[in-house]
Amino acid sequence: MKPNLFAIRPLLLACSFSMLAFVTGISSQAQFQRDAGNPFAAPKATVHAARERTYHVRHMQLNFDVDATNHGAKGVVTHYLTPLKEGLSEIAMDAGQNLKIEKCSLSGQEAKFKHEGGKLIVMPNSPLSVNEVALEIKYELPSSKGGAGLMGAGGLVWIDPRPNDPNRRPAFYTQGETETNHFWVPCYDFPNDKVTSETITTVPENWTVIGNGYEGKVTNDAAKKTKTFRWKMTQPHSTYLLSLVAGEMDVVRAKWGRMPLIYASPKGTGELLHSTFDHTPDMLSFFSKTFGVKYAWPKYAQTCVPDFGGGMENVSATTLGVFLSDSRSTKNSSSSLTSHELGHQWFGDLVTCNDWGDTWLNEGFATFAETIYIEHQSGKDAYEQERVGNLRGYLNEARRYKRPESTQLYANGDVMFDAHTYNRGSLVLHMLRRELGDKTFFAGIKNYLNKHAYQNVVTADFSEAMSKTSGRDLGAWFKQWVFSPGHPVLDYSWSYDDNTKNVVLKVKQTQDVKSGTPIYNLPIKVALLSAGDVKLCRTVSVVSDRAEQEFQIPVTIKPDSLVLDPEHDLLAELKAPKWAATELPALLKFAPSYQERSRAARQLLAGENGKDESMLKLVAEAVVKETSDPAATGMLEELSGAKQEFLRSVFRKEAQSKQEGRRAVALTALGTLPATEQDTALLRKIAMDDKEPYSAVGGAMKGLARVDLVGNLDILKHQVEMKSSRDQLAFAAVGALAEAKLEAGVPILVAAAKPGHGGFLRYTAINGIGTLAPGDKSVLETLLAIVKDEESPFLLNAAISALKTRKEKSAVNALRVLAKNTKNTEVRDSAKEAADELMK
Repeated sequence: MKPNLFAIRPLLLACSFSMLAFVTGISSQAQFQRDAGNPFAAPKATVHAARERTYHVRHMQLNFDVDATNHGAKGVVTHYLTPLKEGLSEIAMDAGQNLKIEKCSLSGQEAKFKHEGGKLIVMPNSPLSVNEVALEIKYELPSSKGGAGLMGAGGLVWIDPRPNDPNRRPAFYTQGETETNHFWVPCYDFPNDKVTSETITTVPENWTVIGNGYEGKVTNDAAKKTKTFRWKMTQPHSTYLLSLVAGEMDVVRAKWGRMPLIYASPKGTGELLHSTFDHTPDMLSFFSKTFGVKYAWPKYAQTCVPDFGGGMENVSATTLGVFLSDSRSTKNSSSSLTSHELGHQWFGDLVTCNDWGDTWLNEGFATFAETIYIEHQSGKDAYEQERVGNLRGYLNEARRYKRPESTQLYANGDVMFDAHTYNRGSLVLHMLRRELGDKTFFAGIKNYLNKHAYQNVVTADFSEAMSKTSGRDLGAWFKQWVFSPGHPVLDYSWSYDDNTKNVVLKVKQTQDVKSGTPIYNLPIKVALLSAGDVKLCRTVSVVSDRAEQEFQIPVTIKPDSLVLDPEHDLLAELKAPKWAATELPALLKFAPSYQERSRAARQLLAGENGKDESMLKLVAEAVVKETSDPAATGMLEELSGAKQEFLRSVFRKEAQSKQEGRRAVALTALGTLPATEQDTALLRKIAMDDKEPYSAVGGAMKGLARVDLVGNLDILKHQVEMKSSRDQLAFAAVGALAEAKLEAGVPILVAAAKPGHGGFLRYTAINGIGTLAPGDKSVLETLLAIVKDEESPFLLNAAISALKTRKEKSAVNALRVLAKNTKNTEVRDSAKEAADELMK
């Protein structure tokens, strides 16, 4: 699972430790977390373990008859299960209180049952032996909007059309993680049992159903105007991965070798399916080769549905939000989400955490899979960018609390889906990759997957696989990175000893160790740089394992600069001193990471230096020689602030680059210089070209907006009216107008705020007109129409805020009507508050 917003959802010890150490570890961990005062601390958090099972479900079969008109369904589910002990006197299934249980039978004999507190207790007529029985449950799903889950909705969620959103077609989807599938089908709803499954789903005749596994025969009932779809999964999987997505959809079919691929989205959006998902065969080949285990399932479907906040790795049938891209979108625009969910088909689906306390074995691995696919697709710098983003997300959360990667102390399964699990988990795996080297690391991954395929796993299983493959006892490594909270905080300084011809490097680990964070045994790379000759630049390694250490590094000549962790491999917070001016040329030319090169440019041009022609030329020369897109992008951004005419030739040259980031920034930078006929023509040509990448068009529009916004309003108006994937062109135009606060642009913002555009674009436009053109009737009419007719709380709150900011007293009655009629408490409170304030 990958939530779309904020990046954004650990205690067995390594296999070499005893059970006594394991129990002691839980106690120690609880104390550490209690002391730290984080959300995983007692008393809110309690010690969890995998649910104790009294039976094993081999297979479940579901007949599901959907009443789409009334948002209901009738179902008959049969669980073929075997008691795990003699004399089982009751079978406890999970079944939401929203379900109406009509009848239960055991191997054809009607059985008594009780249904309360989310549990269905079936009582056999006599105690059961350890032979398989068929438990049949006949039930009804009354009119339902779903339950509560991580993605904002769990169970079965209905999608209704909205007049203001043409992409919303009638549909439903199911969402099972963490434990919400039992809100639409009675089942054993915990990850530590695996079943095979079959779904037989009847829906309106113009609907399509995508489910898990093999696609069976589709049959029609002309009299009832229905279709029945059959999907069968013959390999075992946890029940939270059971999925149905159904509705009016466009469907594209493809192949990976002989294996079927399915791409689906709401009716009317199918033209974008190929461009969004055509990288799927490459992903399947890359992951199969890299992990050493071929994709295990009979097909792979990716289905996009409205109101879904990210992606969910349902086995062989991923569900996604409607994040469709076309050929003009940024190369990685859809790869991040889709590679994450595909990575789950190995990590989370093939091998599944036994308990939510080891969720990192699902999500940390999927996030790591995402990053290595970006590396495969776009190279070393893109891989580093992914890691840097993950580190920032984790460190931001770590300011609030720190916890071990693997834990048994948590409030409920949903809280485990945080930046520690996703971001930190992926960085832990990167650290292990660097520790062992690619050959050994990926061999260990292969062994882990092969040994535990179709099984549930704990962190000790992964530790054991990596230890056996590498021939090393990795218990201590896992203890500090997986079973302990926190991260290293490093401070360093260096000097040169002319007498000994040594670099003297001082490293401090300054992290707070009171709450269980250790002093790490930390291998650190150190880059020694010389501005004059790349041959003199070299990398050495040291090991920091104490709070303070001094290292003597022999050199032939004094280096111009030194960088700790030059490729940003460490899961660490680095407090580096500000570089001396003498260090910057070497860093600008030869620092291994684009981050240091960009930072050096920023420091070179800081303050009055930003007007110094020699400094500007030094950075400009570095840009021309720079091969890294993110490094060049950062340098160009610094140069654009100088507004120096002699840089025009640099910007013009970079505006022809094939690298997206540097080209877009260069086009914008041209707008910081006085307008010329040549540059204005170039920017207008790119801004109006319907084949240019969106990044280039956006950069050109920003350039035009800076050099002459009024004179180029026609282009911004045109792009708001043009159709583009996820409104990217309109976003660029509206963003430029909102930033400029130009009243001449109000008609364009009003048009963008009206129905027919996507919600986020409308939200941006509504905010943009909130402070512009007081007294403009078109603005007032637009905002009132939203208040009266819109259903989205997101847009309603934006319109309420805009009316309040504009002090539109004539909106009071409409706001009071909204406050009276809305079912959304936030909208009601906002509307009432705005009406009261406007009446003062």
